[in-house]
Amino acid sequence: MTSIGFCNKSILFKNMSEKIIEKGLDIAANRFHTVHGLIASLALTYIVISILWNLLPVNILTTRDYVFLTVISLILDSICWAFHVWYYPKRSKKQIGVVVAIRVDCVDDQKLLKQDFIKPLHSRIDQLKAPFDLLVLKNHQSEKIDTIEDVRDVLKKTNAHFCIWGAVKRRVNTTVGEKYYFILKGAVKHKPIQEVQQVKLREELNALLPNQLEFEKNLQFDNFKFRADQVAIALDYVTGRAALLSGDYMMAIKLHEPLYNAINNSEIPISKKNLKNLLSVEYDTKATIELLKEKPGVEYGVSVKKALEYNPNNISSLLKRAILEFDDGCGDARKAQETIKLVESLSGEQYQWLYSKTFLHLWLKEYKDALKCCEQLKLLKCDNDELTAKDVWLFNIRILKKTQTVQVYYWLGFITYFKLNNPVQADEYFQRFIENSDDSMVALVNSAKYYIEEIKEITWGNERNELEK
Repeated sequence: MTSIGFCNKSILFKNMSEKIIEKGLDIAANRFHTVHGLIASLALTYIVISILWNLLPVNILTTRDYVFLTVISLILDSICWAFHVWYYPKRSKKQIGVVVAIRVDCVDDQKLLKQDFIKPLHSRIDQLKAPFDLLVLKNHQSEKIDTIEDVRDVLKKTNAHFCIWGAVKRRVNTTVGEKYYFILKGAVKHKPIQEVQQVKLREELNALLPNQLEFEKNLQFDNFKFRADQVAIALDYVTGRAALLSGDYMMAIKLHEPLYNAINNSEIPISKKNLKNLLSVEYDTKATIELLKEKPGVEYGVSVKKALEYNPNNISSLLKRAILEFDDGCGDARKAQETIKLVESLSGEQYQWLYSKTFLHLWLKEYKDALKCCEQLKLLKCDNDELTAKDVWLFNIRILKKTQTVQVYYWLGFITYFKLNNPVQADEYFQRFIENSDDSMVALVNSAKYYIEEIKEITWGNERNELEK
């Protein structure tokens, strides 16, 4: 009887031990990020070392070695736990960081999310050749994200620009079986962009990521894959917008052009028209930078052409086309004039085209029309007027280096006096114009003389005020 009782106790003890170890393994595997998970992991590590110790032949290791190995193993286990809990992945320096923080309820769903959503998302990004660095957070880190402040904290820790966050929830439905609810939200943090613009980009991103997707379990792969495609396209679009706002037009083109060529799904809420307008702006921005070079090359003309291919009514690009047609006086000024007439019909209340119209009238010796335009320019002001005038001044300086066209001095005097507020330099330009003018320029000469007298009165008045002080 005693032996039977002892045997039963041994079996009971063995069963309890197996259950405890099984429970410990479950906690260590599924809740490793918690304090309980750490304790379970340390206990299992100690048990494994103890079992191995007992299996080793006698005198292979001393008790001191056993204690040393146990302590080292427990310390390493604790370090791994700390790394698992507190380490956040960091984006690569040359990449655009995208945090993916989607929480799930169980390990099976986590595998499903990785297989059916994360992998297709990687593949889609590779297809689009987008420079994204996907930073997938662990489930316990994703569970901490509930508010936009939590998102900002994560973006700071990862040094990323975007965050896609949400949850996958499995629910049992008595009529159709298991259902999944996939909830996604987006957030943007881009340092060169102001907070107001970041909010607008976040709204755009969320508009492309509908709040909730509901589907049956047997449709999980198709729905997750569609969602992954949608996320990749949304990131591509919004990142391009952010790049353009921060001045990186090349990145914007690199992202939006393949996307424009790839979009053929009506379920994706990005229209080709919107992308065409964006690409037109992006190529126009590229052309603007190229125009600032001392000798704009072939690339400038290509950029203007591409901008107008995407949007034939892009006013800024049409103005640049007129510059190409004029070609520093070596091209077709009449053709450039026709382009400016088109711009005038499209511009509404904007009047930057009036600078080009005035210049071409002067160049083509249509002096009465030029003077009428000058009178209009004196009265009109718009945003960035001084910056526009400065660009016009630089363009005309470049023209004078190639051809000594006399009426350009009048135009430089006018711009310098009325738009750049530099009467002294304006006087020099007007004087040079009068010295080199001919009989056909009487109206311009009279106008220049009037402005010279006006400048003298201003100068004398300023000198008198200084003396009175």
